[in-house]
Amino acid sequence: MNASVTSSPAGKRKKLKLAALIAGGAIVLSGIGATSGYCAYYSGKAVPGTMVAGIPVTGKTQSQIADLVKERVAAVKVRLEGDADAVASLAQLGYEVDTTATAKKALAPARSWHSRIGGLFSKHHVDPVIHRDETKLKQFSDSLSAKTGDSPVNALVTYQADADDFVVTPGKNGHGIDAATVDKAAMDAIKILQSRTTKVVAKESKPRVTDEDAKKFVEDARALMKTDIAVTYDGETYRPRNNTKATWIKLPTNKFGKQEAPAPNPAAISAWVNKLAGQLKTDPIAGLQNVDSSGKVLVTLNEPTDGAEVSNAAEVSKAAVSAMSSRKPYTGSFKDKPIKAHWQKRTLAKGAENLPYPAAENEKWIDVNLSNHTVSAYIGAQPVRQAEPMVNGAPATPTITGTFRIQRKLISDTMKGDDYVTPNVPYAMYFSGGYALHGAPWRSSFGYAGASGSHGCVNLPVGLAGWLYDWAPVGTTVKVHY
Repeated sequence: MNASVTSSPAGKRKKLKLAALIAGGAIVLSGIGATSGYCAYYSGKAVPGTMVAGIPVTGKTQSQIADLVKERVAAVKVRLEGDADAVASLAQLGYEVDTTATAKKALAPARSWHSRIGGLFSKHHVDPVIHRDETKLKQFSDSLSAKTGDSPVNALVTYQADADDFVVTPGKNGHGIDAATVDKAAMDAIKILQSRTTKVVAKESKPRVTDEDAKKFVEDARALMKTDIAVTYDGETYRPRNNTKATWIKLPTNKFGKQEAPAPNPAAISAWVNKLAGQLKTDPIAGLQNVDSSGKVLVTLNEPTDGAEVSNAAEVSKAAVSAMSSRKPYTGSFKDKPIKAHWQKRTLAKGAENLPYPAAENEKWIDVNLSNHTVSAYIGAQPVRQAEPMVNGAPATPTITGTFRIQRKLISDTMKGDDYVTPNVPYAMYFSGGYALHGAPWRSSFGYAGASGSHGCVNLPVGLAGWLYDWAPVGTTVKVHY
């Protein structure tokens, strides 16, 4: 006989538990899959609820956020109205929004699996990362203050040469726009990356440099100028004059346009020391020898003389600056180093050693012979214009002798002396002070003239004077001799 089999209550419960476990597992697996997908999607992207300056950026990458912030920053204008009006960009006010740093800050919750999950349960508000330039901010505030028409005026210290002293130009109180007001207006705009309008009120304010400040600066400047600075060289002592020393003292202005305490001016001190060193320099004088075409020395005209120059000007300048800074007297000593002189050899034209002037090959020169009262023109040792009569100085006013060079030329000149004035003198070629070769159209004859001679010049027939004027450039040697 077959008996029927029925499930017991315990068996049913086991089946139900198993089914529940299977269903729960499926739900968990489904959740894990969804979470994994969420985390993967927001890797490198802003998680839900992320706001930059109040702007939603959920799901955006770092570069997308940076571009968005950059675009908004460029459009932001800060409008200031009231006692002074202005419209400025954030950059003009001295603010730079760091778009890269801001974007990185917005992506902070997306850096790890745990932080991305946490982002589901919280909001992430990000303020833009900024860099502030205090100098620009204050300079803009000052420019705004200037628009009030009554901005404070700083007291000013200057040196007045006629008084030989530093003096104060007084400052005055006024009304200005506080930099803090401009700062708040800019920050309000940055928080939302939108243009904002702010009312500004000019407040009574004092100058940054008061009269009291300036008076202290004057005392400092006077103390600097009284500091005794001297330089010795070769037994002599040199000191700057006060008007020169005043340039050694600078009254610096800081980046906000505020005059600051006086200080030594190294560049001006160095300039004076270097100028003095240059004035004390002695140039070498080359030895000069006349030689023939083979190089044989015919005559030594002068021996070489070494020169000298200051070798420690930089050290003296540095020490003088240090002494003035500490208000201590200083006497520096210049040291010198020799400048070696060299020989110069002058190759004479063949036969020139026997002439009044030993000319070099192809050298132009003019021979003025006071013994026979003639003038000749030479190139080297060869005459190109033979001796022609001239009139030289009278016994009471003789023509000077020596070796000279034409210094200047005038096609027509007015010549003056103690007892004469002669206009329209043609072809004047001055070779030493007031001594010149020139045409003498008032003379009918040339040669020895005795007491009727010139006042010292060399009088020439106009034709000869004109020829020499055209032939001889400035610098041509003139040999005057007996």
